[in-house]
Amino acid sequence: LTLGHISGRLRGASVVFIKRKGLGLEEVTPDDFALVTLEGVQVGGRGPLHLENVLHLEIYRARPDVNAVIHTHPPYATAFGATGTALRYICHDSVLFADGLPVFDETADLIVNAAQARAIARVLGTCKAVLLKNHGVFAIGRNHPKIKQVLRDLLDLDLSSLVQMDCSLLSGLLAEKLISLAPD
Repeated sequence: LTLGHISGRLRGASVVFIKRKGLGLEEVTPDDFALVTLEGVQVGGRGPLHLENVLHLEIYRARPDVNAVIHTHPPYATAFGATGTALRYICHDSVLFADGLPVFDETADLIVNAAQARAIARVLGTCKAVLLKNHGVFAIGRNHPKIKQVLRDLLDLDLSSLVQMDCSLLSGLLAEKLISLAPD
């Protein structure tokens, strides 16, 4: 989970801190955040904003309960978004997404305009995360979890996706083995 962007806001605040453009998540320090109004005006911090900052802002506008937004490209969850595969509750970690894991499939491009961002916020609804077709995941933190908890949720989502893929592969191999062992 190195590529992507992260943001956070304090309860009731009309500004958010957003990671500036050009850094991997593993490189970020507190000095690498810009302070941005919900209207998209940079009022503090340094460096250029990422083009997809509009999505963070629209999620905050739509969801007053959200205080953290992370976008990244976990490989197994991204595969689910690319194929439209539904997450099943196969392992304990997948229960974290029992409220649903919707897929935004209108585009796989960068989300750079407010209309697209509002559409994703609508698809996200009250869920903790939304898969973007061929483009990763947006996950949110509600009611003041630490940002590292949202990162943990993303890791759990990717692990759940991997476990489901493994189960699908193994169940297919087991079915083939049973068929080959069946008497003629």
